[in-house]
This record gives sequence, C-alpha cells and structure tokens, in this order.
Amino acid sequence: ALAAWSRCTERKSPNATLVMAVGGGALDLRLGGGGHYHGHWQTAPILGGANPPATQDIQRATRLVSHATLVWIIAYCLFGIGTTITSLYP
Repeated sequence: ALAAWSRCTERKSPNATLVMAVGGGALDLRLGGGGHYHGHWQTAPILGGANPPATQDIQRATRLVSHATLVWIIAYCLFGIGTTITSLYP
C-alpha cells in the first residue's frame, strides 16, 4: 500500500485517486487506467498493484474497508484522533 501511494503522482482527484492507489496496492490489484467519460476517452494512470481485479476480490476489498474502519474507531476511542482531525478542518 505504501509503495502504491508513493507511485501515485498523477492525481486528478485529490481524494479518489489516492484511495484507489493505496487500496489497490494493499490488495495487489491493478486499478484505474483510462476510460470513457462523457463520451470522450481520458487517459489516467494505472494505480495499485500488479494483478487485474476479479469477482472474488470484492470480498477482500470489503474486508479491507471493514478492518480499516475498525482500526479508525479504536484509534478514535483510545486517542481522540478524530477530534484532532475535525478541528483542523472546520
């Protein structure tokens, strides 16, 4: 995930691109790339890992999000991290 994050230099979206790169890297899945938007082809970088996604990866991705959410909740309860971050962005 950290390696995918460091390779994520071409970010059109400050939010979605980075999340796709890190999530794809954590699961070793190749995400992103070009696509049709509003009838026009737009190029975009390949993000994440090396393997193309498959149907069975949906369960893995869901598990990753569940675990990340649990870690965030525990960190919030133990350290109050959420209150610090929300105070930075009023």
